[in-house]
Amino acid sequence: MDLLKIDELANVRMGEDVVTSARPSKLEPEGLDKAPQLGWAVLLEGDIAGARSKFREAAMIARQVGRRYVAADAIWGLAQTAAAAGDPDLAARLGGAAFALGTDAGRDPVALNPFVHHHDDARAALGERAWQKAWADGAVLALDDALGLALRE
Repeated sequence: MDLLKIDELANVRMGEDVVTSARPSKLEPEGLDKAPQLGWAVLLEGDIAGARSKFREAAMIARQVGRRYVAADAIWGLAQTAAAAGDPDLAARLGGAAFALGTDAGRDPVALNPFVHHHDDARAALGERAWQKAWADGAVLALDDALGLALRE
């Protein structure tokens, strides 16, 4: 699942109602993959709050249907929104969790969704040593714990 190109945003946004209103147990695998993509589309439009909402929805869907790779993609998106909101420690912990969970599931959300402008700024703000510690703390989280952190539960 590569980061969407700008010209594909309209197509994803048009399918938004289908993905977000469907019951998670009824979503097809393709629909699951699109859940985090909606967040990326909104983030690319510059709507941080809207992107956070979409990534949260994707994380909740992933939790309900047990899709680790969807959870990793959603958590990576929430790491970006945390960074954009000025919470570099949370951004690093979520980034570490997303990378570890995605790698365990055979997908690297960091490489697949390389939109890291906000993340890079947060890393610089936190400092390298603190960033590495927070990333490592996130990387050891179990799926439920990572989702809990991402959803602030």
